[in-house]
Amino acid sequence: ERPEGSLEPGARTQGPGRADSILLLRVGFGTVRRLSILRDTVVDIPGHGQDKINASYAIGGPALTIETVENYLGNGLQINHVIEVNFEEFPELIDALGGIDVTLRRCVRSDPFGGRKFSLRRGEHHLNGRQALAFARIRKNRCAPNEDDRARAARQQQVLTAIRSAALSPGTFFRLPWVSWEAPR
Repeated sequence: ERPEGSLEPGARTQGPGRADSILLLRVGFGTVRRLSILRDTVVDIPGHGQDKINASYAIGGPALTIETVENYLGNGLQINHVIEVNFEEFPELIDALGGIDVTLRRCVRSDPFGGRKFSLRRGEHHLNGRQALAFARIRKNRCAPNEDDRARAARQQQVLTAIRSAALSPGTFFRLPWVSWEAPR
C-alpha cells in the first residue's frame, strides 16, 4: 500500500495495490538463499490469464500471488510463509534496528518519487528507514541509465542482507527487547 500523497504518476488510485517486490527466501542452518522475481515478468495468473506477476497481488492478495509464483517456478515449489511489508512500516523496522549499512560500488541518484529525489555517492553509508526505503525503490538510476529492474532487485537484496546483519549484530542482541518493542507489529 502506498501512503496517502505518495502516488507516482500513473499509479493506481483505487483498489488494492500491486506487489512492489516479490522476493523468495529459503532459510536454512546458517544460510539464506534469495530469489527476486522481477515485477514486470509476464505470467499466467490462475483464473485471470496473462498479466505482470505483481498484478496477482492486486487481483487476489497473498493467496493468489503464492499460487501464481508456485505455478510460474514449478518443480513442486511450495511457499510456506509470507511476509508483507508496506511502505509505512518498512522504515519503522529499519529505524527500530538502528539503521542499516550498505556499500555501493557506484553512485545512485533517482528521479523524484514520493516528492523527493534520492542520491548516494559510491562507498559506505548508514541508512535510516526512510533512506533504506528510497534506496530499495529506485527504478531509474541516473548514475547508471542502462540499469534495469534487475539492479533494483539487487538493491532490495542488499537491503535485506543489511537488515539481517543489523538484526544479528551484538548491539542489536543486547537491545533486542527495545528493538522488538519499537518494530512494527
